[in-house]
Amino acid sequence: MIAAITTLANRYRVVRPLGGGAMKQVYLAQDTRLADRPCALAEMIDSFANPDAQRQAIVAFTREADILAGFSHEHIVRVYDRFSEANHHYLVMEYVQGKTLEATIHAAGGRLTESAAIDVSLQILDAFEYLHGHNPPIIYRDLKPSNVVVMPNGRVKLIDFGIARLFQPQTRGTLVGTAGYAAPEQYKGMAEPRSDLYALGAAMHFMLTGRDPSNEVPFSFPPLASLMPGVGTALSAVVDEALAQNIGQRIASASEFRRRLERLQSGKTTDPLAIAIEPFALDPHNAQIICSGCGRSIPADASLCPYCGASLIDARASGFDTTAETAKLGGATSPVPKRRKRWPLAVAGVAALAAVAFAATAYYENIYLPRQQALAQAQVRAQQEAQAAAVEQVEQDAERKAAAERQAKLRGQLSETLRSLQSAREGTVRDKELREKAIAIALQMNPPPAVPDDARHEIERGESQLKVAAAPEDYRAAASALGSGLRIAPWLASAYMAMADAEQKAGDYPAAIANLKYYSLANPQASDLAQVQSRIGDMQQLQLKAQQAAEDQRKLALLQKQQEEEAAKQAAEAAAAEAAAQQAAEEQRQAQARADEEAREVEQAREKTERDRYLIVVGEGVGAVKFGITPEQVRAIWGLPSWTYAAGSESLKGWVIGSGIKFQITFSDGEVVSVLCGRPECRTTEGLAVGDPVSKVYQLYGDPQTRRTTNRVPSNFLVTLCYSTGLFITIRNDSVWTMTVNKFPLCQ
Repeated sequence: MIAAITTLANRYRVVRPLGGGAMKQVYLAQDTRLADRPCALAEMIDSFANPDAQRQAIVAFTREADILAGFSHEHIVRVYDRFSEANHHYLVMEYVQGKTLEATIHAAGGRLTESAAIDVSLQILDAFEYLHGHNPPIIYRDLKPSNVVVMPNGRVKLIDFGIARLFQPQTRGTLVGTAGYAAPEQYKGMAEPRSDLYALGAAMHFMLTGRDPSNEVPFSFPPLASLMPGVGTALSAVVDEALAQNIGQRIASASEFRRRLERLQSGKTTDPLAIAIEPFALDPHNAQIICSGCGRSIPADASLCPYCGASLIDARASGFDTTAETAKLGGATSPVPKRRKRWPLAVAGVAALAAVAFAATAYYENIYLPRQQALAQAQVRAQQEAQAAAVEQVEQDAERKAAAERQAKLRGQLSETLRSLQSAREGTVRDKELREKAIAIALQMNPPPAVPDDARHEIERGESQLKVAAAPEDYRAAASALGSGLRIAPWLASAYMAMADAEQKAGDYPAAIANLKYYSLANPQASDLAQVQSRIGDMQQLQLKAQQAAEDQRKLALLQKQQEEEAAKQAAEAAAAEAAAQQAAEEQRQAQARADEEAREVEQAREKTERDRYLIVVGEGVGAVKFGITPEQVRAIWGLPSWTYAAGSESLKGWVIGSGIKFQITFSDGEVVSVLCGRPECRTTEGLAVGDPVSKVYQLYGDPQTRRTTNRVPSNFLVTLCYSTGLFITIRNDSVWTMTVNKFPLCQ
């Protein structure tokens, strides 16, 4: 079941279900692309498990829907569109207002009159002639009272062509129809045009007797005359012939069926009182006779009946006396065989005939003629009333058409205005003009335009927020939601009132006043317009007070801002003065520091000049050890010595550092006076290293001042080369073994 307001194919909006069965459901819908034109939407769901069968069914559905869409007949419902969504298939048809023929029969007490049944049948036959006239003929297949709609004006339409059967897998046969109405050949899958005539005969049987064949055994139709003796024999014969099980004995075509019913309709029996005995004249020259064709009184010497055109010559030649010596028996006149008259009986016969003529004349003048005149007047009045009703109907149709055109034009104008409103900036003059124009158009529409779903959703959301709002931002949020909905449907007066309430509580008086004015425009017949105008006046006063308060607040804020700027300016000036003082002090400090640094550099340069005379770095491991530094400085660089020893006198003491460097310190003046490097990795600044050949010593330093032999053992032959600079080099096996640097030259 499709829910109301659901939109299918982005076009058809479902209004409500109309009915349906196991194979399909029918809904009343609106075509949103054609001014919400009402239409009938038939939904069919396929139940195929086989994809190939499903594809074949969809192809057949498309083909038959296209055929139905090509029909154009006053008694056949129009097909507008078709579409499919997943396994749901839809047929969009003309929405026909009225009751089904089945409901009409029940409303009439279970059966229809002969004239009503014939009128309905003739309209159905008109549709059958149209369908059967196609090449090849189109068979309706499923005529039954529930598939025929009787409109309020008495016209009928066929509304169901059984297309839903395509989506129901058939396990046996191809029966399409309803039991009781389907012809015998349809059970064999061999439907033809006369199958539709059988179904119409079954429907006529139901209309005239009230006996529903769908509740009875199929093909069991008692003769119509046996069930309803009051039905004319000719009509009974037509219905019985249409219900013949043998298709060859059935009425041949819809055209023949229609002609026979039309003859019955035009040949209705008149009032029995219309057949009466006319007055007769005693004068043989004024004698009257009774026409055997129509029963009216005509001159005796006439050769043709002036009423029905029947020939009277043959009647006289047959030996019957057509003079007025007849009797009315059961409403029919019969000619009396000619007899020889005798004069004793002539007088009595003439007297009797005179009496009868007098009585007939009195009846004709006093009863029959006034009745005929009344009937004629009634017919004239009925014709006049029918003509007046027809004229009124035409005028109403014209008015409805004009109203529909006017509504369509208004809907177009409203749609265009709403599109422009969506692009206009809110609160501008353009927005105001478009909103007022949309409201004016909506007020002219009858019925009012439908509220779109998105507008209804936004307005309901805003109203819900308004109910629970407590802070100004809550009221502003509610007003925003209401405003979104009103931009889509700006004719909703109640939403303007709710939005005005929200904006007033949020303190936005101009917006609240504007929405109250929109409320008055959208609901000009409201009973509270006077209260609304009074409320607008009150809010205008509140708006003026709020504006004055805002102006005072603005001036106060401006004054405070000026004071803060002045204070900030003074603070900036004080800070600038303090910064200048600090900068001057810093410059003075930096100048003093530069002077101190320069003095220090001068002193250091002097000390360096003094000490550089004795600076000899023995190797990489010695680092910053220089002649003239104190033991504390040595300790700060190299740490505590591994051990100490006396160096030949009390004033000299040797320190052994972990790296193997030996320092000799003179305690009298507390400074380094000699450095001995005894490690092979030690280096001198002049580029001489332990292990270098003796030739390199001579190359670097030249010949020594003295040369001493320390050990004459060949395997450990030591020679000490002494230079005047205080350098002592021990040679072992023609290579440098140790190097000693002394502050004071010991080579003498």
